[in-house]
Amino acid sequence: MRKVLLFILILYISIPIVAQDSKMENDSLQIEMIDPFQENAGDFLNTDIRHYQRKAFDEYQKGNYKKSAQYYLALLKFNIHDANSIYNLACCYGLLGKDELAGKYLTRAVNAGFDNFKHIMKDPDFDNVRGKDYFDNTLDSIASNIKEKGKLLGEVVYTKFPMFLKYRLNIPEDYDPNKSYPIIIGLHGYGSSLDRFMKLWKDFSESGCIYVVPQAPYPFNIGKEIGYSWNLRVDDEEISKKTKEMSEQYIVDIVQELSEKYNTENFYLLGFSQGAHFTYNIGIKYSHLFKGIAPIGGWIEEDWLNEESLKTANELPIFIAHSKEDKVVKYENAKKTKDLLKKYGYNITFVEFEGGHTVPAEVTKQVIEWLQN
Repeated sequence: MRKVLLFILILYISIPIVAQDSKMENDSLQIEMIDPFQENAGDFLNTDIRHYQRKAFDEYQKGNYKKSAQYYLALLKFNIHDANSIYNLACCYGLLGKDELAGKYLTRAVNAGFDNFKHIMKDPDFDNVRGKDYFDNTLDSIASNIKEKGKLLGEVVYTKFPMFLKYRLNIPEDYDPNKSYPIIIGLHGYGSSLDRFMKLWKDFSESGCIYVVPQAPYPFNIGKEIGYSWNLRVDDEEISKKTKEMSEQYIVDIVQELSEKYNTENFYLLGFSQGAHFTYNIGIKYSHLFKGIAPIGGWIEEDWLNEESLKTANELPIFIAHSKEDKVVKYENAKKTKDLLKKYGYNITFVEFEGGHTVPAEVTKQVIEWLQN
């Protein structure tokens, strides 16, 4: 499954994977039954699509793949171009062992714009249907058409380019420029955005903190929406590593900018999922800048942090929160990270919670209590 909770521009040329019959045998929309003058004819526009997105993802997290598929099908009635949700629906069928349905909806996802073939090939959600003729033939068809598309579009080459990126900032209602305020910098997860992660302000608004959310620099398309990543996920490891380092420096620069604009002595770094991964990296590498860090639903890579950095930063307080039910970033990652940091003498606050790969309000409340102590 594409490990993104979607509340979530790449220009692409679409090459159909499977020819689509332009004539529908049945008019599922029942056009003639619609009365355009009926007062409530457009009430479907009031539907909270994100409710279906949340429920579909939650049921997937719980292992209720049939129920998750039901929610994705309900959701897709309101947006047939949502490539990521179509892909997630295919994943549900894969987990249920339904090879023909998995192949059918995987084809539809690719036609809608899902083009990460490498992810498809390694996604464990399809392990139950790999080796079955229909599904394997679908993969062959997709691979062939992506190859043809690549020939048409040409080689991809990456180069550096300076650019402006934005962040959002919220300050307490009673903000007094003569007083000092702690600043929390929030790093959103892979496929999310600063607008979505800024919604945590509802939890932080009474904390007496300034809350800042930067936009990750690398966009990618998911259906009609755009998600963002903190690094380029490409085959070239050097390029990927360089983009990680540039994103780390980007956050350091924001800290410097904020310290010049606002009266503050304490910066905290909070991150979720991929943002939590970067929270570990940045917080430990630049521990002198932060009063503490709070990674939620994240992980640490030992080879990305050298032993000297880990030893130098061991006075940095760390609040780790992770759900035992998390199927996107496994709970074992948090346990492994806690044990590693404990070995180097870090002061760790470790919180387990229910609800899967998410940031529940009770966790942000605990973060506030932690940073106020």
